[in-house]
Amino acid sequence: MSEFPDIPGLQIRSELGRGGMAQVFVAVQTVLEREVAVKLVRPRNEADLMQLQRLENEARALAGLQHPHIVELYDFGRTAEGGMYYVMPLLPGGDLRRWGAPVDEERVAGLLHQLLDALAHAHAAGIVHRDIKPENILFDRNDRPLLADFGAALTRSKSRITSEGLAIGSAGYMSPEQARGIDVDARSDLYSLGVLAFELLTAKLPFDGPDALAIAMAQMENPVPKLPPALVHWQGFFDRALAYEPAWRFASAEEMQAALDDIEAGPEPARDLPDPRKLGLALAIAVAVVLGLLVWLTREPPVDADEITGLIAAGQLLPPRAPNALDALLDARQQGLDPLLIEAAQDRLLSALQAEQDPLLAASRLDQLPPLWERWQLAVGALDAHADLRVVEHNRRVESLLQPQLERALREFDRREAALALRLLDASAMVSKPLLELASQVRALPVEGEPFSDPGGPPLVLLERPQSGRAGYALMQAPVNDALFQAFSESSGAKGCASPEPGRPGCLSHAEAGAFARWLAQRTGQPYRLPSRSELKAGVGQLANLPLHAWSSECRMLAEQAKDNAAKRAWGRVKSIFGARPAPPQTHCVGHWALSLDGSGQWRAYEQSAPTTTVLLLREVPPVADSD
Repeated sequence: MSEFPDIPGLQIRSELGRGGMAQVFVAVQTVLEREVAVKLVRPRNEADLMQLQRLENEARALAGLQHPHIVELYDFGRTAEGGMYYVMPLLPGGDLRRWGAPVDEERVAGLLHQLLDALAHAHAAGIVHRDIKPENILFDRNDRPLLADFGAALTRSKSRITSEGLAIGSAGYMSPEQARGIDVDARSDLYSLGVLAFELLTAKLPFDGPDALAIAMAQMENPVPKLPPALVHWQGFFDRALAYEPAWRFASAEEMQAALDDIEAGPEPARDLPDPRKLGLALAIAVAVVLGLLVWLTREPPVDADEITGLIAAGQLLPPRAPNALDALLDARQQGLDPLLIEAAQDRLLSALQAEQDPLLAASRLDQLPPLWERWQLAVGALDAHADLRVVEHNRRVESLLQPQLERALREFDRREAALALRLLDASAMVSKPLLELASQVRALPVEGEPFSDPGGPPLVLLERPQSGRAGYALMQAPVNDALFQAFSESSGAKGCASPEPGRPGCLSHAEAGAFARWLAQRTGQPYRLPSRSELKAGVGQLANLPLHAWSSECRMLAEQAKDNAAKRAWGRVKSIFGARPAPPQTHCVGHWALSLDGSGQWRAYEQSAPTTTVLLLREVPPVADSD
């Protein structure tokens, strides 16, 4: 494969950079004679091919975004080798990393306004970027910032190719829900933008760690860091922007901009009084006294502990009920009610919310728990009561009921067993590390008809779930591709030959197919083999129609009666008089059966490789452990 891609209408001049499976080049659009940047994504394995499918789907949606602070997508398409390319403006100003940190507040605020405008435009189109970070903020010749690289974007109208449970993004900037691999919305982008702003102002990330899991745990366990005194007026902004729960964050880019406007406006400036005019000074003092009296007379009455207790007794615990105990308790905090009275009222409120759940927990009726659990989480988050002993003990009690569901799902290789447990964990602001890791393992389990893959192996689709005493099996989602076959060829010396289907090796013999299965089993540590005719037939409906034939493990057996000479035939007739039976016909393999992948379901026996013979391997899934 050449270093520079051959793309019609583009003259590649030089390479700008590379990373992962992507390269960026400087090129000239020959028709318009303008310099452009070309990003080329080249697949290395079958999983990368699926990634290209997702990128192509997203590119169609992103082509409609037109905004002065979003990098324009001029064109996109596929190369002859199967890679995908994007054509974009050439931006010579570098990325946001060149600013360094810390950065002046006014400059940060100006950048945020421009990026929030861009995100509001994308979010209105149903597009969530999912990878906001300094490297994706680029600058043009006029030093104008542009939001780039929507490669991880998620749209409402296009289905994700990545399976649920896979976190796409950059660890230090991902929202907590994105790091956990669950559904995200626009508030996830706003969280990432908050991280970026925090880093620009303070020269450090708000939550950091040696790996993605450590960062996710820090987000869950630690409060939003306190800013230095010089930046304390930004604290409220970051408390919302970096809140663990999406519901506590800014609801939209417009709301985040309004909060930014408040920071820029600053406190109301003090007015200078003219020194020589004592009468004016006296008048001003008199007016202030009168205004203060009016404020005192019309002020909201202070909240007292009895009022909160009455609301709890009446069952008016949380919003949207008005009035309610939670709002009253938060107001009492702001008004400076005695901390001991606040602590007692908080304990009564949490006790009432816990009492709602106790009958369901005692009866193990977790199916009815979600709405009550969400109410509990709302109150705990609003009160910042995660460390409260009552909260810790109650959460442990719920986790002790969820853990068996997760363990059973993992033991039985059935994610559906844990659907309720995963839903409750998704609503939880605090989850213990062991349970979080267990949930991650369960999320990775496929269900029938769902794709998955082994590290170093091809994408698979689960056809039959394993059960106690019986293995399940999955089939490759597509015939072996060039990248995977090349790795096998380098190891084994297998050559194959040209295939009528680009990107999929043909001319593989049955012996090479078996060798490929053994090589892949060694590479992944999982049992791969050629499927039987029935197994192949059951799974072929999952595949796109292709002009290829996939090998099965079964021979075409030919029965032949040995031809004897006259003496042997005569002796045979003599033996038959005494009850001897003639020798049975001899059978031998005269080729192996291969199934047509063109949708016809036709079988054909090949004695040797042909241009259309290819490989679809079966991956066995070991039987699950017996339940106690």
